[in-house]
Amino acid sequence: FNVLETLRYAIVVNSKMAQEIVIILSRLLRYCIHMEQTTVRLEEDLRYINDYLRLHELRFKDRLTYSVNVDERAEAALVPRLMLQPIIENSIKYGYRSKERLHIAITGTVEGSNLIIKVEDNGGGMSEQRLQEVRSVMDDVDNCTEHIGLHNLHRRLLLMYGGAYGVKVESVEGEGTTIHLVTPY
Repeated sequence: FNVLETLRYAIVVNSKMAQEIVIILSRLLRYCIHMEQTTVRLEEDLRYINDYLRLHELRFKDRLTYSVNVDERAEAALVPRLMLQPIIENSIKYGYRSKERLHIAITGTVEGSNLIIKVEDNGGGMSEQRLQEVRSVMDDVDNCTEHIGLHNLHRRLLLMYGGAYGVKVESVEGEGTTIHLVTPY
């Protein structure tokens, strides 16, 4: 809805921006709707994430920057479709709570037989208590809270690949949050 509000504004004041928003939004919707495949190459999911971040960059202007640095080998890995989206969404949603500007960095490497993806932001981070609550929610099989994004992703990875894989959260209040994803390569 925020993107549509940005589009409404852009139609009036910046037609080129409005066109870019419509093109990106149509690609995002197409990717989300076509769910025949449960896994995709990381390269494909990253195209979606780049579009998703670009829309938010248009919305937040110079308050949002991002970088993607993923090894070529890592890009070829099969990953669950839309794996990174809830993490990026959380970075944007919670990162601005105490920061004016937000940077999100995505890195990906292959280490041995594992794909390691790291999503870091320089947002407000979490207190140690809040971090423990988030970790507890992620590990709870019967999560009944409204916070389901990281929980669902972690459970999905555990169910698909086993206990050696999943999501790990690190955070320092006032400095940012880092999410580590580990899947088989």
